[in-house]
This record gives sequence, C-alpha cells and structure tokens, in this order.
Amino acid sequence: VIAEKIGKMSETINLDKGVEYNLKQFFDKKYPSLKDYTYKVAVNQEIKTIVDNIDDINEIALLPPFAGG
Repeated sequence: VIAEKIGKMSETINLDKGVEYNLKQFFDKKYPSLKDYTYKVAVNQEIKTIVDNIDDINEIALLPPFAGG
C-alpha cells in the first residue's frame, strides 16, 4: 500500500550527517500522500522515528499498520 502511495518500491536517499531527523516528518513532507496515512518507520529493522547518527543506517523501511501476536 505504501509503495502504491509513493509510486516506488525502493529508493536511495541521502541524509546530512550531524542532523537529527524525525523520519516520520521527513517522509510525510517528501511524500504528502503519506501525511494522513498511519505507518511506522523502521531503521535497520528496529522501529524508531528519531535518528541522530546516520553512519550506521543500512535500511529505512516504511511499515503499514499491522496486527500480530
């Protein structure tokens, strides 16, 4: 669903070093179609929204709502 909303399955993005990023706000601004959609952000397979050290980031994933147990 997210890929359909933004029109792509993957993308390489460049973030500035030494800057704290709120990734939810970053992607809501980059892709306005996400602004009213509920999703989570995972960095290196760990759900988190704020990052301040981009040196260790290998992957950022946008995750749709899900339920599980």
